[in-house]
Amino acid sequence: MSVDIAGYLSNQQPSQVVAGASGANGSLVAGQKNLASSYETFLTLLTTQLKNQDPTAPLDTNAFTQQLVQMTGVQQQLLSNQLLQSLVNQGQGGLTEGVGLIGKTVTAQTPSANLDGGSAKWIYDLDTAATAATLSISDANGRIVWSGAAPERGAGEHDFTWNGKDTLEIDFLKSDVPNEWYAEIRAVPATDVQVGAPLVNGQLAVGTVPFTPGGKLDKNWVAGPGQTALFADWDAPVLDFAASGSAAPAASAIKWDTALGIDDQQIEVQLGMLPGGITQFDSTSVTQSIQADGTAFGNLTNIDINDNGFVTANFDNGVSRQIAQIALATFSNPDGLRAQSGNAYRVSLDSGTFNLKPPGSGGAGILSPSTLEASTVDLSSEFTGLITTQRAYSASAKIITTADQMLEELINIKR
Repeated sequence: MSVDIAGYLSNQQPSQVVAGASGANGSLVAGQKNLASSYETFLTLLTTQLKNQDPTAPLDTNAFTQQLVQMTGVQQQLLSNQLLQSLVNQGQGGLTEGVGLIGKTVTAQTPSANLDGGSAKWIYDLDTAATAATLSISDANGRIVWSGAAPERGAGEHDFTWNGKDTLEIDFLKSDVPNEWYAEIRAVPATDVQVGAPLVNGQLAVGTVPFTPGGKLDKNWVAGPGQTALFADWDAPVLDFAASGSAAPAASAIKWDTALGIDDQQIEVQLGMLPGGITQFDSTSVTQSIQADGTAFGNLTNIDINDNGFVTANFDNGVSRQIAQIALATFSNPDGLRAQSGNAYRVSLDSGTFNLKPPGSGGAGILSPSTLEASTVDLSSEFTGLITTQRAYSASAKIITTADQMLEELINIKR
């Protein structure tokens, strides 16, 4: 007797067939249960067949192996279907979650951040407002490279950006000796470091920077009496910083300020060993860039006065600036003012003292800029000027008439 596994499975119930996505899980479970039952039945039939086989005509080994392969293949197919269905379910769940995130900002937690475009950004969350909070940044080896007070300490989420830099400034001063410069390297700000004597005020290194007659850094320079090179070894120009938690720095030693919480570090200062390093070539100085934080120098062009009495100075660089305000004087008895020449008045006992007020407020009048009031015209002066102008015109006309007569007499004499 031989068992036809393919024929046996084809006669099983159709619950093994996955008809659609909606019933995929139920059909898969039913198929697994049916397979388990069929597998047990198959093994029972196969074992019975081996026990009762005809000794003169034993079971064909190839047929036996083929039957086992068929059963195993069906089992593996169902397992594959199970894995595929699991992937489909995961994919459907991910798409559903993704659709719900459209148009929203997603914040992901990560243990690291990259310096992108010269800065790294984080978001830190405080459950409640804090009187003090410290942020620390570590490198890939877990060493703290920056630590400082949190810029915002209120409850909620806050943004923090770090540029990944500590600033070192190098100053040079030409010495009296050719090809030698005094130099010092300083931390900016100076409060970031603590230094040992004779270093002061954020100094990290002081000494001489020598150059060859050709303008290149002279690594073989020998210091004279009282001289020290900026770096003892120009092939390894390094600055060693002790950790913030270390003891007070020894002579000429450097440590990070205690409040920063930074681990020990070593900074290499390549002044001239690499291409593009420092040189002393004699060449024309060229301005690389100009950053103006003010306005160009301007000359006063005119002055304006508005109705409120503000005096504005205008400059030729486009800047206008209020420089004063004209005040108006009021009196308790204006009729008591004493008249003066030139349509002017002065204070008297009858007028009372004056009160200075801005134009248009507190009973004071308003100003009319660029206007000549009729009350301020001196009629006698104006008539005197008019008569003077008329006399000057008459004299000029008489001179022209006399000159014309003299020219006419000369023409007649010639004839």
